[in-house]
This record gives sequence, structure tokens and C-alpha cells, in this order.
Amino acid sequence: YDSFEQVGDDFLADFNKYGETNAAKVTFVTDSSSPVKKALANAEMLEKWNWLWVYMLAHLKETNPDATSAYLTDAYPVLQRMIAGDTTAIAASANARTMIRSYIHGLLNSMKGSEGQKAEFDKFAPDFSSAEAKENFMNGCIAVTLNKGAALMTLVKDGYTFVGWMNADGEIVTKAIADGTLTAVWELDPENTVELVIPMDGPWTACSYEDKDGYATRTVIFWQKAGAHGTGEIMFQYGDGSSATPVDISGTRYLEFDIFVSDVSILAGVSFEIELTSAGKADKNENCYKLNVDNAGWVTGWNHVKLSLSDFTHHSDDGAEMDATNWNFFRMFVVGNFNIPGDWLQVSIANVMFTAEAEAEEPGESD
Repeated sequence: YDSFEQVGDDFLADFNKYGETNAAKVTFVTDSSSPVKKALANAEMLEKWNWLWVYMLAHLKETNPDATSAYLTDAYPVLQRMIAGDTTAIAASANARTMIRSYIHGLLNSMKGSEGQKAEFDKFAPDFSSAEAKENFMNGCIAVTLNKGAALMTLVKDGYTFVGWMNADGEIVTKAIADGTLTAVWELDPENTVELVIPMDGPWTACSYEDKDGYATRTVIFWQKAGAHGTGEIMFQYGDGSSATPVDISGTRYLEFDIFVSDVSILAGVSFEIELTSAGKADKNENCYKLNVDNAGWVTGWNHVKLSLSDFTHHSDDGAEMDATNWNFFRMFVVGNFNIPGDWLQVSIANVMFTAEAEAEEPGESD
């Protein structure tokens, strides 16, 4: 940037783009928190402005070392998660959103030489009214880039233990490397291992309850129905209207289940669409995944399926995404035509659950 003001203009442009709003520099702090949630939950926004979250965290800790305010104590871990690229961090705390929003508000107002930040946050908001403060800020922006040999920061994430930074050779390093990418590695705390099992005796429709091979299952059976069949004739559905209690699955990573097919050759060439919603019904607040039977490598008998929730795509008539903190609907149905040559086909599912386990997280750059 050529000037202090350009930083503010560029940030506000990105905030409006990713927050899907048209905020003014002196008023956006008092707007709804929805644009803040959207903007600061965007991976591109977090990556581009990573240096600003680092600067903000350092500035707050330096100017408020005692951190007696709940807004500050809540903001610190949220900022650390944002620095690590966690797109869910900003939704974790209303106090943190207020603190971060007020900080940015004060920053942007100072850039344009105007007033307006909330009075109760004056002692936390930055004051960049002097030329010296603006120069220090610009120097601070540059200083965020780590030089070779610099110590790497320790990250914090609820429910996880930070293992360290891993280089391309799979080694954990403690100092910045000459040039390349380091990846943050986490271990899930044992007491926070998430496993949410969908009860097979719950509000299921379009399928029957059956004990099979020691499993409680939901089953679809074709008996004496030889011939052509098509989309939707095999369906498993959990939740209908308000019958399923909303469950928070935001801490999970995978959808897993076991599926039994009495003759997998009958399903050659078809797919199953899997839908998750927070609306108690299909096609509203929905994320979905299409699983091709051939590509999945299923065999006749039991098969285990493990799908990453990050691979589900938003698909909804009303345009709203699924609220992962209030999931309450599952549907899985066949898509495509299939032919039953004899008079028997059975498809059953069991052990449907949401799970979590540790993985490498977002990479961090080192110059």
C-alpha cells in the first residue's frame, strides 16, 4: 500500500464483498453482526488479511495486558483461530465479534480522520490520528512477515491440542524456514472426540426398521418386483417437520454409515444423493453430496462409507446454507435407473453417525 488510507479502503472493499453488504466507514460497527459473520468466515478474507489479525492480537495484548474485559478475553482465542484460518471462529463468541468489530471500526475511522467508534470501546480501539501512529502501523504490517529463523507462534483451538508446524518432509519445526509452506497440525483432545449417532429407532420414514447381522438397520426391500425401477425408489429419510430434535454437528468432520446391498451389480451406474438440512425437510437450508456406487467400490454385502462434510455442497431452493449447529434432517435416495432381474433386492443402512478426528489444518506461509 502507498498510504495508510489505502489500507482502509481496500479492507472495506473486501468487507463489503465477502460480507455481502455496503457498509460505510463510520457506521458499520452499529450494523447487524451478519455481515461481520459472513466476511470473517470467508477463507479468502481470512488469508488475505491474516497479517491484520496478527497485528490486532499483538496490539490488544500490548495495550491491555491485564485483559480484564470479557470482550478482550473472548476476542483473544477467536483471533488466534482466525489467524490459523478457522472460518468458524468468528461465530464462536458474540463478545469477540463486538470487540473485533469495534477495533476495525476505530481503525477505519482513524484512517479517514473521522470519529464515531462506540465510547465504551474507546480504551480498546486503536488511535491512529497522529502521523507517527500511522507510520508505526504501516511498519507493523510489514513486520508480520516472518524472517528465516524466527520463532513460530503457538496456536489455540477449542477441543484440540496444537502439535506444531509441519514442513514438506513431515517434520515438526519450531522456527520459520527460508521459503515454503508450513502446515499447522492438531490432535483432537480425547474428551472432545465427537461422535453423534443417529438413532435407528428415531423418526425415520420411507424405510422399515430391521435387525440384521447384529445391526439395528433401516431397510428397503423389493420383493417380487422384478423389472425397471428409478430415482427415489430406494430412500432413507430421518426427520420430518419438527420430529427430529436439532443437533449441533459443527464440531464434526465426517458423515459415516454402513450400507448393505444384497446384489451390488443391480445398482451399477446409479448414484445416491445424500442431503443434510437444518430445516426439518429437504431442499431448504441444505448441503448435499452425490455418491456414485461404481466409484465408491461397493461390494455385495456390507460396505462402510465415510464422507467428509467439507465435500458437501450447498444446494437449497431458498438460497440459505445449512446451519450446522441445528442439523435435524437426513435423506439418502437413489438417483438413476436400475433393473431387478429376479424378484429380490435389499438395501439397508446402519450405524449412521457424525464423527470427528484430528487432521492437518490450514497452511501458513513463511518467507
